[in-house]
Amino acid sequence: MSRRAGGFYTMEALALVSVLCIAGIFVFSHYSRQMEDFNQQAGIMAQKVPALVEAFFTENPEGRLSREALEKAGFTLGKGYFIKIPAQKDRASDWQVNLWHKDAEKQFVITAEKITQEYR
Repeated sequence: MSRRAGGFYTMEALALVSVLCIAGIFVFSHYSRQMEDFNQQAGIMAQKVPALVEAFFTENPEGRLSREALEKAGFTLGKGYFIKIPAQKDRASDWQVNLWHKDAEKQFVITAEKITQEYR
């Protein structure tokens, strides 16, 4: 009789582990979809940046690109999104803007030539 009971406990443990795995899959898929939404929204914002930067440098050929300059031109960041302009990449001849969401896995690197995605 004790042998049968030992097998019963093993089945309970297996069922518990299965339930935990299923719950883990649902939690992971929720966060995965959320990260994809953040990345997609960042991509939409990234496509607006080159036109704003070109307009800024048309008005200020010797100006330095900054977050404030982009905001003045009408660029708005959503909650949790960040931009960074690397050092020495703020001039009209060679500019770059990095855009990402704090909870996403990718960042968008925006230059005059192209927009690329990189893992952070």
